[in-house]
Amino acid sequence: STKNTGRDKKIVDNFFRDVKISGKVTAIKKNMLITEMVMKGKKVKVPMKYTLEGSKLSATGTIDVFDFMMHSNLDAINKACKALHEGKTWNDVNIELKTDLTSC
Repeated sequence: STKNTGRDKKIVDNFFRDVKISGKVTAIKKNMLITEMVMKGKKVKVPMKYTLEGSKLSATGTIDVFDFMMHSNLDAINKACKALHEGKTWNDVNIELKTDLTSC
């Protein structure tokens, strides 16, 4: 969420319109999660730095949407935001994961 309802709707409607997202953690290293992210049927390993405070896990990383073949999605959001961003948004996207862990 960008904390701006109008902006969030524009992103969902133009960028994520045909995207199913899934992912899983495939390895844990010191302060690093290795995740496997899937978007538009493409699997990409994404390293994410993480912190664990009590049961709260937070992780951050960066993806390149071109790795997921999302060229047309980026074109769509570029067109939708052209007036504000002069027709250029970046293909590198910061991602964040937050969750509360529970014991099994």
